Amino acid sequence: MKMRNLASVFAVVAVGISSAGEVDPSQKKWFDKYNTQANAPDPGKMLLNTDVEPNLTDGFVSLLNGRDLSGWGRKGGKATFEYKDGVVIGTCVPGEASTYLSTERADYEDFVFTCEMKWEQDLNSGVMFRAQSSEKSAVFGPQVEMEGIKNTRGWSGGVYGQSCGGYWYPLWLNEHAKVRKALNKEGWNRVTVMAKGNTVKTWLNGVPAAHWVGDGTYSKGYFGLQVHKAKSGKILWRDLKVRELGERADRLRELDSYWAEVSRSVGEGDFAAYAATCHPDGVLISGTKKTSEPLASALKRWKTEFNQTKAGTMKASVDFRLKRRWGDATTAHETGMFRYSQKVGDTAKRVEYIHLKALLTKKDGKWLILMENQEKRGLKEEWDELGKPFDLDSALSIKARIAKIYPHLNELDGESRRFPNGVVNEVTQGVRWSIFCEGRSLREAIQVFGTDPELRSEWITVDLDSKKLLLIPLETHNSKLDVIWVPGSQWHLALEIREDDKVGSVDLKYCNSKSFVLRSIPIELFSDTALAKRLK
Repeated sequence: MKMRNLASVFAVVAVGISSAGEVDPSQKKWFDKYNTQANAPDPGKMLLNTDVEPNLTDGFVSLLNGRDLSGWGRKGGKATFEYKDGVVIGTCVPGEASTYLSTERADYEDFVFTCEMKWEQDLNSGVMFRAQSSEKSAVFGPQVEMEGIKNTRGWSGGVYGQSCGGYWYPLWLNEHAKVRKALNKEGWNRVTVMAKGNTVKTWLNGVPAAHWVGDGTYSKGYFGLQVHKAKSGKILWRDLKVRELGERADRLRELDSYWAEVSRSVGEGDFAAYAATCHPDGVLISGTKKTSEPLASALKRWKTEFNQTKAGTMKASVDFRLKRRWGDATTAHETGMFRYSQKVGDTAKRVEYIHLKALLTKKDGKWLILMENQEKRGLKEEWDELGKPFDLDSALSIKARIAKIYPHLNELDGESRRFPNGVVNEVTQGVRWSIFCEGRSLREAIQVFGTDPELRSEWITVDLDSKKLLLIPLETHNSKLDVIWVPGSQWHLALEIREDDKVGSVDLKYCNSKSFVLRSIPIELFSDTALAKRLK
């Protein structure tokens, strides 16, 4: 970007006439310093945020659990973070690189995010949003700047490109004078970010700040609290919460309300309300009984139990934990488990854990269950695992742990390599590792790519929704591959192997702690007997 003729700009300002796109005279030295950065905007093309700060009360979900920092993980350096009485405390460690306490979930797309922060010791900081990670950079992407209490620049609330080109939206215009003075240097400061599509707007203590339009590179990612590299510094954050925007977020909020209504109606014995959640043509499938029937027929049987619950002669409850949630504006496929408990009179309480797949459709503005597939009975351990936050540190250490077992994997250059014990993966010519996130919870994948142009990528994808991680060798007729097994969690693995110029595929689905189901055979490519022995 070429520097504008500041002399003429300042002359106009001097006679009291100003317009959008003029650099404030007090910002001249900062403009001179930063206007050559890769991201630096042309002042004449900068958009102004003139919007009122969004409502910050309705529809928000806290990013903290009220107990500890579960659901968050440290990236970058080794600054310390602790949770105490609802406050996250970040403390600088001298000599350490900038450090980011980051959400495990990394698919936040469109949202309104807000938090409060203040300084106990001065330090440059900020909040990453839609942030990303790579092998070259621990954290990069957009950040709402919070520059500290001693800096006189006044850019807190602006948008900085962390490790990707500098300031996208510096607060150097005349129109930014109010927000440059909005920082409370002695107390709490409210930071708000609204990201919708390529448009990002920010507010500092309710004062409009940035209006930045990106190019779509950073469309989703994670949140991160920065402790900048320095000799000293301590920052506090509290009330971190987010309200997701867009069709997906709306759908999930509506479906959460749907399942809450199902739970309420069962617990209160409200049969009419429960029946109203079912599609007239709904189908009930029982994997244990190997039956399929109209939901209307099941409702007739269940009505007695609802009446008993309403009369107080029976206590019943049902709650849900959902792992995979696909859908669009009018259809949804929900996968997870439900826990059903029942106590009749003085009899012992009965609790069942059931693996569930549900197909729902939205009719006349209301979600209705069209297919309820009670696949199989589950275990309490599986239910508990679905309710646990993911251990990010364990996830990020997987590559390191595997590399320790197979140190040569980091040296692959496209040539065929031998695995331990002399076993050769004959179809894989090169290996690279990838960690990424998708959906509402952390996913991690090990991807094995063939470099032979005649082959399509061989790949293994493993969904991780558990803190427990275990390496399990899978044996094929001609190769041995190590994958990650997640106890108590369902996952899907698909593998393509060339056999006499043919591609064979195997689909493995985890069933319980000691058994697997093999589908989509040719079965001869895998030995389920050998696999079962390894899991005993």
